[in-house]
Amino acid sequence: MVALNRAADGRWFARKGIPEDVREDYQRLYGHKREAHLKLPAGTPKHEAKARLGVKRHPELPPLRHEELPPPSGL
Repeated sequence: MVALNRAADGRWFARKGIPEDVREDYQRLYGHKREAHLKLPAGTPKHEAKARLGVKRHPELPPLRHEELPPPSGL
């Protein structure tokens, strides 16, 4: 599970470990091999930070089996 955290200076951040079996492919596609990071400025509202974290194919975080996720409610 990826947790959204807030630094002492107000910036938002999240990080996720990349599974060992896909590291090489992930590095080729996204440029990160061991961990993916999301960093947002201090002025970002909490609801926006949570939405950015939840995007299925965010380039700064690994996809989380998006094919198996149900569609968002209300669509």
